[in-house]
Amino acid sequence: YAKYFAGDLEREILLVNEMNSLKGKYRSTLLEKQRRYVHLFRSILDELAEQGKMKKMNSTTALFAFFGMVHYTIKWYDKDGRVSLDELADTFMEIFTRGILKQKG
Repeated sequence: YAKYFAGDLEREILLVNEMNSLKGKYRSTLLEKQRRYVHLFRSILDELAEQGKMKKMNSTTALFAFFGMVHYTIKWYDKDGRVSLDELADTFMEIFTRGILKQKG
């Protein structure tokens, strides 16, 4: 997800900053895609919680914290800079999973 969005700054700016400017079928199509992403990610977090692999927390809050972390890259990330897309995605995954997953032992 991070690689997908951070890899195309124009798309990310449109999705994050210009969503309210869209009208008609463009807006409804994009909103439906967003709903599917939210549902998919929330179901993954809910499944982790049901399996006892996630700390006790609200999955919707965790979900939107993740989206916020990824979407804020439009403010600072340069895909031609020192951090590769793979490194960015790996770092986000490390931060996010260590923040929500129970530690073994």
